[in-house]
Amino acid sequence: MIKEGLAPCDNSRILVVDDDRLVRRTFRIIVSAELPECEMDLAGDGTEAVELFRESHHGMVILDIYLPIMGGLEAFRQIEKECETRNWQMPSVIFCSGFHVAPEVEEIIANNPQHCLLKKPVTGSVVADVLKQKINLNSD
Repeated sequence: MIKEGLAPCDNSRILVVDDDRLVRRTFRIIVSAELPECEMDLAGDGTEAVELFRESHHGMVILDIYLPIMGGLEAFRQIEKECETRNWQMPSVIFCSGFHVAPEVEEIIANNPQHCLLKKPVTGSVVADVLKQKINLNSD
């Protein structure tokens, strides 16, 4: 789903953002097994995520909603702003949470099928299926 005139995302790069090191490691294992052609960057908070995104324009962002320093929703908005400023395609964002999800996140997902929500705990096979679907969606 590349919009005309926008620089495309790098679909070979995935950004995983979670404050739990074990969760980041689990996503790394799943992505490495299911999408071995993709490179991964890992961030432990929203600020680090935005900085990494600015450097690599990832094709997909797996984003925990509740993060220290800068929350996932704010990081999403910063990434969105960065894309608008630089005339970049917006990546698919897979929001992740084991807690209640704010109505604003639900609205983002409802208004754009490019994004989705995974409720923790989630199985590796579900994560793999969503990753493959979203990478293909971004490749069109």
